[in-house]
Amino acid sequence: MEVSEEDDSVELPTPPTKSGYTFDGWFLDENVWEQPFTADYVGENPLTSDVNVYAKFSEIVQETYTEGLAFVEIDDGTAYSVHEGTSTDKNVVIPSYYNEKPVTTIYDNAFSGRTDITSIKLPNTLTTIGDRAFYNCTKITEITIPNSVTTINQYAFGNMKIKSINIPESAKSINKNAFSNCNYLETIDFNAIEMPNVYESLFANAGVSAQGITVNVGNKVKQIPSYIFDGVDTIRNIEFASDGVLLTIGDYAFSNLTKLESVSLASALENIGKGTFNGCSALETLNINKNLKNVDDIAFLGCKKLTTVNYLGTIDDWAEI
Repeated sequence: MEVSEEDDSVELPTPPTKSGYTFDGWFLDENVWEQPFTADYVGENPLTSDVNVYAKFSEIVQETYTEGLAFVEIDDGTAYSVHEGTSTDKNVVIPSYYNEKPVTTIYDNAFSGRTDITSIKLPNTLTTIGDRAFYNCTKITEITIPNSVTTINQYAFGNMKIKSINIPESAKSINKNAFSNCNYLETIDFNAIEMPNVYESLFANAGVSAQGITVNVGNKVKQIPSYIFDGVDTIRNIEFASDGVLLTIGDYAFSNLTKLESVSLASALENIGKGTFNGCSALETLNINKNLKNVDDIAFLGCKKLTTVNYLGTIDDWAEI
């Protein structure tokens, strides 16, 4: 790789292709593969001379998958979408690759209404889950969303009996009612690092047949989107990772959680948005870290039982909020 003498800019080489293999990236150490060569690396380690980089490939191993699934080419023939086709298996396995191309999308209505399916395995190449993809698959009680999925469309997991759901680090957009009527939901593991785009009513009627929902916020989450849990009054607990990096909770993110009684906010938290805990009428105790810098309007309006606020900073710090 050559460094431009005109502007010191560096352009990564075009990713190569190799039949039967996937390209895993550029590296500086051939056959060791411990030092990736990326734009971030160059930003931290400016190049002063030409360097050699090496392409790493992994062989595509075709997994055994459910017979009868139908695959449709998308993205100008570079990837596949999948739907049920003629499959009748109750335990569905979707492959990562088909004809040496990644399976990236679950088609709209792909398995909707398949009340006979008891389990489904999603591939780690998946990026998009279509509208109503698994809607009313009422015998599925657990499902893992791979940490490659960026988009979950409306009603994708609606009316299922899943007890827990994970929002992966990779998630960027979740559409309306994606998890509505998941009446037995008990746990939501929220791990999306940065997800600015969500819609209201993601979890409408979720957990109504359970003993209450616990939301676990992962340690890489930087912000919680506005409205994401608004009105999910079956939420009883919110747990923030002790080593987390959460800086901002969006507007009305936890509003109208009428069964929430106590919250210990994340240690790194700096900003609480407008109406964040508005209408949490059972909230009695609030623990606030010393890093908090801003609390927007009506953040705790309607918290009629809030009698104890434990602040870990100084009086002077509190005066600055």
